Amino acid sequence: LNGNITLSQNKILNYVEYATNYDENWEEIAMETHRGTTDISYSPNVVAASTFSFYADEHMNFGVQSKYVGSQYFDNTSNQMRKLDAYVVHNFQFEYAIPFENSRMFRIQFIINNILDATYVSNAYGWNWYEQGDEKMERFYFPQAGINYMCKLTLDL
Repeated sequence: LNGNITLSQNKILNYVEYATNYDENWEEIAMETHRGTTDISYSPNVVAASTFSFYADEHMNFGVQSKYVGSQYFDNTSNQMRKLDAYVVHNFQFEYAIPFENSRMFRIQFIINNILDATYVSNAYGWNWYEQGDEKMERFYFPQAGINYMCKLTLDL
């Protein structure tokens, strides 16, 4: 059994956001907003992982890996509309090693990723602008795969 955790706060002290404001005639006006102290994009305050591995014998093992990623923003504004929710993902792994000539091994590994079929987003991007002083924004998200499987075959040389 092992695990790790990272606790951090990553801040921009005096963040200035630059955007375009379109007036009633659709003329572009440069605009800056002083946001003060904000979170740095893609910097969650908590990231944690744990692994439980069981070795049944010298040839067979299996385990469960879990990962938690805290909420984070996909830009530097700390705007709640640009926030990615925290998520937890669990994976299962099984490996069997078959002895081969001259102490080499043939390994078969089977992995089930996201065994609880969690729905989560780990990345996004977007931008904003203003129309006659009203903020508008575009946001695009990258949802991650649900439950998925992988088989790996390895031959030690």
